[in-house]
Amino acid sequence: MASLCYILLCVAFASPCAVAQSSWPPLSTSGTCDNSISGLLVQMFSSDSAFSTVVMNAISFVNSTFICKTDCEDAAQTATIKVYLFYGPKNTDYQVETLENMNKLFTGGHWNKTRNTTCFFPGWLKTALSANYSLRFVDAYLANDTYNVLVVEWPTQQEYVGLVCQMPYLATRLAKALDNFSLASGGDVSTMIFVGHSLGAHLCGYTARLLAALKITFLAALDPAGPLFSVPWRCQFGVGANDAEVVVSLHTDAGRFGSATDVGIADYYANNGTAIQPGCTAFDTNPAQCANQFLCSHVQALFYWCEAISRPGSVIGRFCPSSSAYTAGMCSDYVTNDITVPPSTVGHLYFTTNAEAPFGKGINGA
Repeated sequence: MASLCYILLCVAFASPCAVAQSSWPPLSTSGTCDNSISGLLVQMFSSDSAFSTVVMNAISFVNSTFICKTDCEDAAQTATIKVYLFYGPKNTDYQVETLENMNKLFTGGHWNKTRNTTCFFPGWLKTALSANYSLRFVDAYLANDTYNVLVVEWPTQQEYVGLVCQMPYLATRLAKALDNFSLASGGDVSTMIFVGHSLGAHLCGYTARLLAALKITFLAALDPAGPLFSVPWRCQFGVGANDAEVVVSLHTDAGRFGSATDVGIADYYANNGTAIQPGCTAFDTNPAQCANQFLCSHVQALFYWCEAISRPGSVIGRFCPSSSAYTAGMCSDYVTNDITVPPSTVGHLYFTTNAEAPFGKGINGA
């Protein structure tokens, strides 16, 4: 029980975790999701009220090996972070620099001052070059032909709990680099569109929060990660509504891989925001398959966003007081909003999608 108290204190990160020996797990150099982490996450799929089970399994995963919080800080400070500039027209046209050399992206001859800029933060286990994921995001914005596309490749190949531990220190490094980049390029970082998916959504939010003096204009959190970021022990460094001038969130797997907590001034719920999203496989009794099915719904948030960028007006949400009211058709007179456009109204928005691309139904799905 004492170990449980330590973990909850550190997850809350309230002071931030002033105990000398925090109960964070050792950081793995493995590039794959090992059985202990798989077990930790799959437990989440057994029932809707399983968050306490997740915490207990986190304790089992940590077992008897504890390290100081300073070890997480050291790991974050020495981790290699790369930033990719995709300048197009193809996704093979890019320049990559380490975070410390990010200013070279401006001087390398590919930065276009006349373009808008979007910055993407991938989720756990993904890289800047992950096919049908990061590159799908890149392709959507390059097709628009008006964007510099930045993708932050942070050390996502480590164990999930260790990355949560490192989050504030990684965000501090990113914020400092972006601030320096703004000064070097003469550009305005605040006008960048920040987009993060899953665990990357939380890093995106925390980084934007640390850029308070610049205040990012628009931030989109795509199905922000749920494990260790959900009530009642929500991490204080999870993405929140005050991290940018306008923060929106898109939910597709709420309560499983994704958070069921509202995080933006406007929270979009695709197909009621939960699994199983249209086009994802039906439930399976095999726990591993079950995990894959929820993962499909979790990633759909990114796919919906990319399509909305590629096809403006294709993914539109409708404001409504509740999911049940929306399903009952009681909100037909309520205002609608394209998910990629900062909304003028605060609240929940709902929409439905097709089972395959094109996913968006336009106004008919709102």
